[in-house]
Amino acid sequence: MSNKSQKRIAVDIGGTVDRIKYPALGCIGGHDGACGHLALASGKLLKGKQQIPAGETLVFQTPGGGGYGDPRKRKPQLVARDNAAGLIGKDSLKRVYGVVLKPNGSVDLQATRQERRR
Repeated sequence: MSNKSQKRIAVDIGGTVDRIKYPALGCIGGHDGACGHLALASGKLLKGKQQIPAGETLVFQTPGGGGYGDPRKRKPQLVARDNAAGLIGKDSLKRVYGVVLKPNGSVDLQATRQERRR
């Protein structure tokens, strides 16, 4: 989420946000979630009470929850479905889930089995 000052004036903000430094933990083999991020578009990280300069953009990326269960044991068809829906990035398919897709987006079962044996 980003919010740009419409009035071109400086804005004071303050607050407390969880999971910026330490991610939510995964369980039963699941991976940890991603940490959140609170910064200005210029790259300056924010914490505590800060002033957002006039015209600057506040960028707040909310943290992700931890995973449940080993992602390489998830049904390949469900991984492919979530990839098609934009929930799982192409770079995570093989690296995290051990799933290989055919060019048409369907699961390549033979290649997936080989990848998951590694």
